[in-house]
Amino acid sequence: MIEHNGKLFARVTDILRPFNDFSKIDQKVLENKARIGTSVHEAIAHDIDGTFPCPDSDALGYFESYIKWKTALTPAFSISERRFFCKEKMITGQIDCLINISASIKLPQLVDFKTSAQESKVVWPMQAHLYHYLLSVNGMLAHPKFLFVKLDKHGNLPEVFEYTWSQNIHAKCMNAIDDFWKSQKFADNK
Repeated sequence: MIEHNGKLFARVTDILRPFNDFSKIDQKVLENKARIGTSVHEAIAHDIDGTFPCPDSDALGYFESYIKWKTALTPAFSISERRFFCKEKMITGQIDCLINISASIKLPQLVDFKTSAQESKVVWPMQAHLYHYLLSVNGMLAHPKFLFVKLDKHGNLPEVFEYTWSQNIHAKCMNAIDDFWKSQKFADNK
């Protein structure tokens, strides 16, 4: 949860937590993976902004994988690491970036960089839809195809997953938001 203007907003990761099961993974492993992911995302944001990226040594391979993706695709970045809020649903999310990759695609595409070992076939499409929703309620149009770039820890070309906006996944996301807030009210009443 994040406080913004005196109100609590649920983060997209809070909404999606019931769809992730990390219970069998050691807490120290999760914390280390989160630290590496943060280092990678900060380095990518610095690269996009034209400042000096400096990833941790154990994040360097992921960053090199990003560089190979960027070199191969040559995207034009329009937004990087920006947090959006929805007052109606009381949710927030920080997108990695929006890009334009060709003149034929007029709307910018949402891109999310991942350091995960494998794709999450349920969570990643939902995350994309929640970010797309946040962009929309903030007056920003984005292409209905989303790119999730699974960076390679050894610095090889990443694997790219493309998700397309779907009414069914959007509805699932809206239900997940409602379920999250219902669970919060239940917890507050204990």
